[in-house]
Amino acid sequence: MTFPDVLRSNAFNGTDVAEGAPADNARKWSLDNEPAKRAKSLAEDFDRPLDYRKWDDERVGWGVVAATPKGRNDQELADNADLPESVRDLIAKRGNAPVFRYRHGWEREFRYLTNFRTNADFEIAGGSFGVKGLPRYLMILGGPDEVPWRVQFQLNARRYVGRVPLTGADLDNYIQHLTCNWCESDMQLDRPVVWSTDHGYPDITQLMTELIAKPVYKKYAANSKIGTKAMLLNSTSATRAGLTEALKTNRPGLIVSTSHGMIGPLGQPQQLAAQLGALVDQNRQVLDSFQLLQSWQPNGAIWYAHACCSAGTNGAGRLTDLAKSDTSLSDTLNALAKVVPTMAPLPVRLLAAKEPARAFIGHVEPTFDITLRDGKTGELFTDSILDSLYQLLLQESPAGFAMHYLIEPLAGVYSSYMNTKGDFKATESEYADLLNYSLRGFDLEGTVLFGDPTVGLPKLA
Repeated sequence: MTFPDVLRSNAFNGTDVAEGAPADNARKWSLDNEPAKRAKSLAEDFDRPLDYRKWDDERVGWGVVAATPKGRNDQELADNADLPESVRDLIAKRGNAPVFRYRHGWEREFRYLTNFRTNADFEIAGGSFGVKGLPRYLMILGGPDEVPWRVQFQLNARRYVGRVPLTGADLDNYIQHLTCNWCESDMQLDRPVVWSTDHGYPDITQLMTELIAKPVYKKYAANSKIGTKAMLLNSTSATRAGLTEALKTNRPGLIVSTSHGMIGPLGQPQQLAAQLGALVDQNRQVLDSFQLLQSWQPNGAIWYAHACCSAGTNGAGRLTDLAKSDTSLSDTLNALAKVVPTMAPLPVRLLAAKEPARAFIGHVEPTFDITLRDGKTGELFTDSILDSLYQLLLQESPAGFAMHYLIEPLAGVYSSYMNTKGDFKATESEYADLLNYSLRGFDLEGTVLFGDPTVGLPKLA
C-alpha cells in the first residue's frame, strides 16, 4: 500500500466536495490514532443454544441507558421516577428490565454505568451479559448532550445499542409503535429503495455506488420475493424529488442511500448544525427531511445512510490535523470541529414522525474513500455492510444485531494496527497501512443506530 496523495470524504460544504492532500504530519497522525478495540465473545452457557437475536432470553437481555439527572436521590433513580411513563411501562412489559445510568462528571463516567436498583456499577468494556449483568441489547435515551457519543461507541464494541433521542409525545408515539411492532404499518418489504448519487471518478460517490449501492440492489433484485419490485435511483435519477416520489410510491420497508452529507455553510456553525449530514443529491441540492416527511411517512421502515455525518457529529476535533490547511477537506473538518456534539436532523425526524421509522443506521463524522477499498490491492472492505443490509436486516434479524455485525471488522482492524505499530520501521508502506487502519477504525466506530435495537423487519412474504 502507498501513502495516498489525496483523501476524499463524503462531505460536501455547500461549495466544494471535502477532499485534499494529507497534512505533512499525517503520518504522525496515524501513529497517534489507533482504532477502537473491539472484543469478541463466545456463548457462556453451553447447556442450551444461545441465539443473540433473542433479546428476551435472560442470558442476552435488554435494558435502558439514561442520564443521571441532577436533584434526584438514589431511591428515586432506583424507582426510575425521572423517566417518562411510557418508558417505565416498556420496562415493566419487558420483565422489569434493568436501567443503567451515565453519571456526567464522575471520575469513572466512561468506564462504568450504574444500576441504582441493585446499587451496582457495571464496566462498559467487559462484564457479564444478560439481565443480571449489562445486557446485550441497550436502548439509550436522549441525545449526546445527555449520554455522549463516546459512551455509545464504547457500548457498541460488545453490545447491540440504539439511541432514542425523543421526548414528550414523540417518545410516547415511538414506544407505542414499538410495543405493537408497527402493527398497522402499510410498508412494503418487497419494495426496497436504493438511492445513490454518482459524480464520477475520482469523487467518492462513484466508489460508494459501485461497492455499496449497486451490489446491495443486485442482492435485493435477485431475491425471488422481490425481483423487479426493488428500485435503484442512481446518478441522474438520484434527485431529492426522485427519492421523495419513490418513497411515496413504494412505501419501502428498507431504504439504502449513499451520497455526500452536507457540512456547511462553512463559518456559520448554527446553520451548519441545522442541516448537518443532510443528504446531497445528484444536482448538489440538499434533501430537506422536514419537507420529506410532509409527504411521506416511514411507518416502520429502516434506513441506512452512508453519508458524512448522516447520524451526527462528535465535534471531529480528532480529524482536524489530518489534511493540509489549504484544502476543502481541512476547511470542512475545521468547521465541523466548532460544532458541539449533536445529532443530524434526519434520523431524529424519522423516529419522531407520526408513523415513525423503526430504525436508522448512519455515521457520526465523515467516511473516506480509502476505507472502502485498498487502493493498491483492490481488496474491498464493504462485505459486512452488504451482509448486514441483506442477510440480516432482510432476514428478520434485530437492527441492533445487524448493525453490530456491520462493525464486526473493527476487531481485525485494531489487531492489524497494533501489529503494524508494534514492529514499526517507519517505512512508507507502514505509514500508509496505519492511516488506512486508523480511518477504517474511525469509520466503523462512528457507525451508530437510532431506534430501539430490538426492532426488526417482519418476514418477507
